[in-house]
Amino acid sequence: MDQGSTGMAAMAYLQSLDVLVHCSFDKDLDIFRKYMPKIIQDLGFPEDASAELVWQEFPLRLTTWRIKELAVKQSRWFSWHDAASVQLPEFWSARMILEWYCGGANPDATCQQFNKMREDLGGLELAFKCLSQETFENAHVMYICSEPCRGWYSWHIEHVKTAQDNLRYQLHLSRSITWQSEWHLRELAELLSPRGWSKFNKLMISVLNPDGVAKKIFSFVTQLLGRRCASLSRHSSPPYCYVGLLGSDMASARAAGDLMISDLTALLHLEVSTMDQAQNLAADLRLTLDACSRLASMLLWDGHHEKSKALLKALLVTIPDSKCIEDCHQVVRVAQKNRGNEKMTLPAVQYLIENSKVLSQRDLQHGPEVTR
Repeated sequence: MDQGSTGMAAMAYLQSLDVLVHCSFDKDLDIFRKYMPKIIQDLGFPEDASAELVWQEFPLRLTTWRIKELAVKQSRWFSWHDAASVQLPEFWSARMILEWYCGGANPDATCQQFNKMREDLGGLELAFKCLSQETFENAHVMYICSEPCRGWYSWHIEHVKTAQDNLRYQLHLSRSITWQSEWHLRELAELLSPRGWSKFNKLMISVLNPDGVAKKIFSFVTQLLGRRCASLSRHSSPPYCYVGLLGSDMASARAAGDLMISDLTALLHLEVSTMDQAQNLAADLRLTLDACSRLASMLLWDGHHEKSKALLKALLVTIPDSKCIEDCHQVVRVAQKNRGNEKMTLPAVQYLIENSKVLSQRDLQHGPEVTR
């Protein structure tokens, strides 16, 4: 909130505090009285805090109006959540400031689709119109409901960095627990339980239609849970379900090998069957038992165990995510930003990547790295 015209509006507001404190303008005092209960709740004031205390202290708690804080970046996962953790507690304070600065109609009555409003408004007026009760509710629902996924992603980035880490994680899912028992899936499901519902207590105090917000929460959580299950269900399909063959546990390796032979046998029987719908079923199975997985199974069937494991290793022992690639791109983007309109040459890009610490920080082999 400290950048551009919004920051100037904040500065103008803070500089005018002396005028407002002395109640020179009744309309400004009315604005403060209207928003004070919500500001008390947002910024963590005592429930019995006096108007004078809140009036004097709340500008000091609006950190994003005074200090450069996090901004949402499309190239960084969950950056919206990082920014929301700082800016959501300032929602009603920001709306009060912009209402005083811009004036105009109540955003709750005039808020429309963002693209529609952007055709007629811009800058601070557009920001003010977006600060509706519906925006407040939707932003909090998104933030609270997706926190388990954010926590899982942070854990995954910190602990699963290399290809070997990725293999250990897949073996963990195949041996210790199944993907259906992943902790962030349980936390998502818990949000719909009485225990998890307590996380919405503060939000539900501020909403106008609790039943409507409850429906939003249920819809958001169930859809998010469904999408996460759809993503993780790959661990029940080839080649991921065969990962036990690459581990050191003999029982898991034997079970994975038996599963490979069983899946291949079922597919081969269907492909030569003349029964109704047999070929349709075979076509469906080939969607999961793809050519590479089928070849690995056939090698195992023919007794070429090491070749089968080598092929599975090529399929499964991979870098767990694309963040390191994004981080390499970020090094180049930052350097380009300082060069203005001067286009960076390919040798310069290569030099930046060779000297970056992105790969070495993730314990990845980086042959061209310059160490001196």
